[in-house]
Amino acid sequence: EDSSWHSIVLLPNHILDNSPSKQDDIDPETEKIHRIFGAELIQEAGILLRLPQVVMCTGQTILQRFFYRKSLMKFDAFSVAMSC
Repeated sequence: EDSSWHSIVLLPNHILDNSPSKQDDIDPETEKIHRIFGAELIQEAGILLRLPQVVMCTGQTILQRFFYRKSLMKFDAFSVAMSC
């Protein structure tokens, strides 16, 4: 059993290993690319808006947590990033 802090603090392993996108047959590499794209988009928007780094990190965290509950099949990363 993995007892590292990140699997306890963030989300249980059964959620981390079985995202809704994975259940919709989106391969893990594609999901990873879209998640990274969304996080970079939030970072770039935050820089342009001259927001504090903590605000951008919060938006990126919300994006990641959103995609542990909803699938990329139903929600594209660009729209979700812009709403975070």
